Amino acid sequence: MPKNFALTLAGLLTAAVASFAACSSSSKVRVDAGGDAVLLDAGGDAAVGVPDAADSSAFETSPAPTPLKLTISTQGGFDDFSSPGAALGYAVDEAQGMILIVALKFNLPLAAKDFSISPDLAATLLAYTVKPDAELLQDDVAAWPLLQAGITDTIGIRTMDSDATVILLEGDLQSEVADRIFVANSGDLALFRNDGPSDTIEGSATLVEVTELGAEGLAMTGGEELALSPFYFEF
Repeated sequence: MPKNFALTLAGLLTAAVASFAACSSSSKVRVDAGGDAVLLDAGGDAAVGVPDAADSSAFETSPAPTPLKLTISTQGGFDDFSSPGAALGYAVDEAQGMILIVALKFNLPLAAKDFSISPDLAATLLAYTVKPDAELLQDDVAAWPLLQAGITDTIGIRTMDSDATVILLEGDLQSEVADRIFVANSGDLALFRNDGPSDTIEGSATLVEVTELGAEGLAMTGGEELALSPFYFEF
């Protein structure tokens, strides 16, 4: 092998090793969504190629639930003493134009019980039947027509999918149609059944905006999610 050629080859190898070392010390390689290798420079930016648009989806997060605190001005409901037990309590926030409805089923005898709200929103909606003419709430509906958009009767409670259903209606309290409907998919409740004229419900919940109640109901696309602060009311 000619001497000059050997020197030239050695020089090229030396330069290649130095270049690789410099690249390794300041760069990293990742594989993008399409399976291609992308060289990153020292700052973490793509030095070769353009990252796939799908890469950014890993950094997308859902909006945090909107905090909601109710100022309850009126409450009501019923507690059916037949077995199995069925109770429905509602709380009106006149200032915000909202009605919170809590429907609970349980076995008797019962003095107090803790409830966990089912995360299965689809099953909750499917098994909840609105009964706007619920006999035990006729006087309440006369005062607050919006109740008709979300109440049920004792049969409706006993056929619910879970032991607890929490609904929030928003709109004109004197209208029979809600502007927006929310249904809880997480949270905890407690029911205290008193010997006197009233029961007590307390708890907190996260609610999802839905298209409607019943078998045709779905989570609203792009709908709002609410984080309901701890509440307490008697009925």
